[in-house]
Amino acid sequence: MIRPSLILLGIVIGLGLGLLYGWVISPVSYTDTRPAVLRADYKDQYVILIADAYAADGNLTRAGERLATLGLPAPAEAVAALAQRLTAEGKDASALAALAADLGLGIAPVTPRATVALPPTPTATQPPTETPLPTATTAPTQTPTATPVYDFTLLSRENYCNDLERKPLIIVDVMDAQGNGLPGVKVTVNWANGQDGFVTGLKPEISASYGDFAMDVGTSYSVQLGSRTPPVAGLAAPMCVAADGAPYPGAVRLVFQRGG
Repeated sequence: MIRPSLILLGIVIGLGLGLLYGWVISPVSYTDTRPAVLRADYKDQYVILIADAYAADGNLTRAGERLATLGLPAPAEAVAALAQRLTAEGKDASALAALAADLGLGIAPVTPRATVALPPTPTATQPPTETPLPTATTAPTQTPTATPVYDFTLLSRENYCNDLERKPLIIVDVMDAQGNGLPGVKVTVNWANGQDGFVTGLKPEISASYGDFAMDVGTSYSVQLGSRTPPVAGLAAPMCVAADGAPYPGAVRLVFQRGG
């Protein structure tokens, strides 16, 4: 009869030899791994690379095809969520936000127009003119102070009541110089005990220029876009009254326009 200790010793030796062969002698190697089976953090890096490539070439179809290889059930929402997470970490997520907005809106890529080179305009030869007589010297004038240039201009600020939603939000809409919605703009929110931020364009079902932030009732906030735009201070949830007479905290809506 075989002793139990010998059986146990055989099992241990067999396991050891199996691990030695699988880990050291002939480990498994992965070649041409599909993006869909990548680890979650590697998928995030892959999405960031796709967004950077889209920012460079503007090819939305190609970006969508690359995202499809990851097997994401909702690519626009996944890109938007990653952009929001990176923004909360203080990282630049403008390329991700722009890609998420364009995917959600189905914006077609724009092909740049070919530039036609025009021949130089001939310069007419001017006849010689008489030497003018010296004029009297005028007193120097004071140089006017340059007008400050801001990244964004606040177009409107209003309290906003929505009986269906009833949420205390800071709502920000940003347009470019032509009045088109502008995604990917980082908005910084400050209050007495902290700072946070968000990026426009992460809710393309509402608007490519839309972004919001949830306020605490009774807290005063300030909002700033860009480094050269004055902050908009004194933002707090207004009191709204629903159709049934019930009060609820409302939202503040700000509309900005980027300079030319």
